[in-house]
Amino acid sequence: MTVEWILVAPTTVVDYAYYGLAAIAFLPFALLLTNFLYHFVYAGEALPRVSRNEETPRVAVLYTTYNDIVPYCVAQTANAVEYPVDFWMLSDSDVPEAIATELSFDDWRHFTRETTRGGKSGIINDWLGAHGEKYDYFITLDADTMLAPGNVTRLVAHAEHPDNADIGIFQLLKEVHPKLATTPFARIIGRGVKWSTRIAPPVMKLVYRQNTYWGSGGLIRTDAVLDAGGYDEELICEDFVLTVKFDKAGWRAVVVDDFSYEGFPLDLHALRVRTMRWVRANRQMLPILTDSDVSAGTRLNCLTPVMFYAVTPILLSMVLLAAVESRAMTIAAPNMVFAGGVFAFIFLHRSVAARGVVRQFLTTAVLETLVVLGMSLRVTAALLFGTMTWTPSRKTSRTFTWTESIRKTIPELGVGLFLLVALSYRFSTPSGGFLLGLWAVSFLSTPFVLRYTSTSATESTPRKTPHNPNSGSNE
Repeated sequence: MTVEWILVAPTTVVDYAYYGLAAIAFLPFALLLTNFLYHFVYAGEALPRVSRNEETPRVAVLYTTYNDIVPYCVAQTANAVEYPVDFWMLSDSDVPEAIATELSFDDWRHFTRETTRGGKSGIINDWLGAHGEKYDYFITLDADTMLAPGNVTRLVAHAEHPDNADIGIFQLLKEVHPKLATTPFARIIGRGVKWSTRIAPPVMKLVYRQNTYWGSGGLIRTDAVLDAGGYDEELICEDFVLTVKFDKAGWRAVVVDDFSYEGFPLDLHALRVRTMRWVRANRQMLPILTDSDVSAGTRLNCLTPVMFYAVTPILLSMVLLAAVESRAMTIAAPNMVFAGGVFAFIFLHRSVAARGVVRQFLTTAVLETLVVLGMSLRVTAALLFGTMTWTPSRKTSRTFTWTESIRKTIPELGVGLFLLVALSYRFSTPSGGFLLGLWAVSFLSTPFVLRYTSTSATESTPRKTPHNPNSGSNE
């Protein structure tokens, strides 16, 4: 049986266009396959750590917030940390309710300023300038992240080992906490965070000897961040940019075989907004990767998510080409086994990290397939158009009515109906029908996913109001 996706003989412009797109799209999938095989062969690598310290390094935990404090995260972090740290709350908040909630944690030290310059990066830089010299290390937390018991003790033990002296950031793996996943959507899709971070990042550490910083849940050497010139206040993707700055200064960032907790967007709309922000932020930082003094490992680490974002418009173009051009449909997927195998691998390869929870994994894989393919239109738009502005993520859930669900998914419904019509005319092969049908179902299911997976949360965070950039946090 010939696998014609691989053994090709293009003869027309449509052939060359289709196979050219397919060749580009195959690059990130090949990287995914390599990571999977590497993970399967090599179980992992443990960083050395000291058994005991003669001295106790000084550590600060920095909880950053901007009108979006999650009290549960603050309280649980304070309860989980047994290492002698100083807890700092860095706030640019200007909503009275949010400020009052922050100040109710009187066992935390509070740092505010009269400007919002540079957002999260700016306030961390200002804190470093005022208090950084007092600490050997610090850990930053976003509003919906929190530490697990023993995190700080183990991270410091890694950082104090002499073999790790060139590592500037020790990044914890991620896991969505059930208390922060208060909707069915967050609970089901959020499971994938744990499985994903246990495959590719450890492999990249083995291959490239380094990883990227993820913006929270990482122990950072104060000397290293000052040596690298501090946080960048111009680019929104401050975590990857800091990784590049560390690399250029001779410091590494690596993942540690330990995990902290985070939240997850509570509904499809919130995930869509966050994903579009991440796409634009990654696109914004691409020029700095062209510097000659950036290592190949850091380039590849930072480019990996960009490649997967970039493949979205390519796959969408292939689907639309197959929908309107009969020749493309003929060559699109002549072997259904191969087509099904590709999609199955993409969404099922993480099963190696989800042993013992088969039912949960399959539920997540099905919903995730619909969500990821259904968001392809928005990801394409974010990648190609629009400027990057940062706003806090919505951390409160809401219930979407049918009217709201349909109104917020009109583009997806339009493309889905178009593919459905094309399917009725182009169903010449089973695999061709599979190709168009899978995408059509994903687009058409978008309002149903939004409607049925969102619900009111039992706990909420302070209501946000539009931010006035000229107001100080103490006004």
